[in-house]
Amino acid sequence: MDQNYQPQQPNQQYNNGYGNNNGYQNNGGFQNNGGFQNGFGNGNMPPKPDNNMVLAILVTLCCCLPLGIVGIVKASQVNTLYMAGQYQAAVASAADAKKWSMIGLISGLVINVISFIFYFMAGMFSAMM
Repeated sequence: MDQNYQPQQPNQQYNNGYGNNNGYQNNGGFQNNGGFQNGFGNGNMPPKPDNNMVLAILVTLCCCLPLGIVGIVKASQVNTLYMAGQYQAAVASAADAKKWSMIGLISGLVINVISFIFYFMAGMFSAMM
């Protein structure tokens, strides 16, 4: 047996999930045994972008169903992309969710205003007869 051999002791320090413990390595970014790295050199992820899910759900329920559904789909992608380390894609998906929700909100309001005017004018016309 080699005289210089010393058995390795398990790592007893826990560093709030950010260190060399439980098989995770911090080599300039979040990197695990699968080789995943998020591209941020200092290991700090920017804050998660707002996914605009509440706006998308409200638009779906109140204004415009098809465009609200597109907003919900885009909003649901934000968390997944962020956790996968694709920050720019998460930001783009959040922006798309907001864009489609706002388009649905505006188009729903315009359609409701036009419908109100149409019904108001039809009521006025039938009252004149």
